[in-house]
Amino acid sequence: MGRLVAFSEFNEYYNEISNNDSFVKGTVLDTNILVSLMYEVKSTHDEVVKFLDEQIVGNGITCYTNVITTAEFINIFRRILLTEHLCDSIDEFSKLKFPKKAQYLIKRLYGEYKHRFMHEKKDIIFSETHLKQIRDTFSGGSHSGLKPWPELTKELLDDDLLRAYKAYELAGIKYISPNEEVQKHYFHKKMIWEETIKVSSSSGLAIFDSMILTALDCSHFSFAISADSDIAYATLADPNIKDIIAPDSLVKEMKKYKF
Repeated sequence: MGRLVAFSEFNEYYNEISNNDSFVKGTVLDTNILVSLMYEVKSTHDEVVKFLDEQIVGNGITCYTNVITTAEFINIFRRILLTEHLCDSIDEFSKLKFPKKAQYLIKRLYGEYKHRFMHEKKDIIFSETHLKQIRDTFSGGSHSGLKPWPELTKELLDDDLLRAYKAYELAGIKYISPNEEVQKHYFHKKMIWEETIKVSSSSGLAIFDSMILTALDCSHFSFAISADSDIAYATLADPNIKDIIAPDSLVKEMKKYKF
């Protein structure tokens, strides 16, 4: 099985692998790590920031993201921003005017998500289904002085979502692709669908997550950094997957599976 290494064990792990002549100072961050890094209210934010600053950047290791993790990150952050703005709208001092059906639905959903956060520590981020339910309470065009949904989402998302994407560069995270001529030396083989499907089949892992692990396998990087329990599980289940560095809490959680 692949190795699942806790943040607290990384120093010893790094001393071991960095002595190898083939070691490349680079790693890929998964979507959950990116969200934890950029979303300050995330419970793992401080832990992830501290680890990346001290153990990764501190050792001169470059952090990379690819098309898969970038797309997933932007999509999750879209939901985060919509949730925050929509919940702010139900405040009595909000300047936004929403249909009464929308206000009622947002209040009810916020109450349900807040209850989950209090009892299960799950983030208050509306699901895709619930966002569509809220959208359906709006008109597609201007009506009774209320902004239509397309106009509202442009106002709520446009600048903030772009800033979230640009935050990659500010955090020193670089984009990597085997299709970029100047980056081909980071890869020793091409990604093929058959390998991605093989990774998925080994533990039932979602295809997008399997693509992240396949990309890691095709690269010269020794490990990726993840806070995803499914990726952690797949790493322990498949002996051909490269090592994953994860928060201590996730590594502890995985012990219940007794691999």
